Amino acid sequence: MSSHEIIKSLDLWLSSFSEETTTNICSLYDEHASLWGTLSPIKRDTPALIENYFFHIFKWPNRRVSVMDSTIRLYGNIAICNGIYKFRWSDGASKVKMLARFSFVYTKKKGRWFIIEHHSSSLPLVT
Repeated sequence: MSSHEIIKSLDLWLSSFSEETTTNICSLYDEHASLWGTLSPIKRDTPALIENYFFHIFKWPNRRVSVMDSTIRLYGNIAICNGIYKFRWSDGASKVKMLARFSFVYTKKKGRWFIIEHHSSSLPLVT
């Protein structure tokens, strides 16, 4: 097992975030996953709630996300990846940019890494 597999899983999430449908991004989450999304006060802990979160976000055109910094730790069939990412999208006539911190917890099942826990919150401006 290597961190390369987690980097690949994270890259899949990043590229899926810019797609037109929620199908690929939702397929990265385990059926029992939990999501605390950056832009929602609601904990999403069912596949339907996770899909609903992305459905609303995917209405924004020109969505992009890129990792600024990350750390990966491996514990057998569990992996943790956390760091900072930058979101960009169009909001009407304006362009929005936002830094957020993230934590992904993965579990390996049937030879594939699935997200079981995802927390994301905007980065405070005060240090």
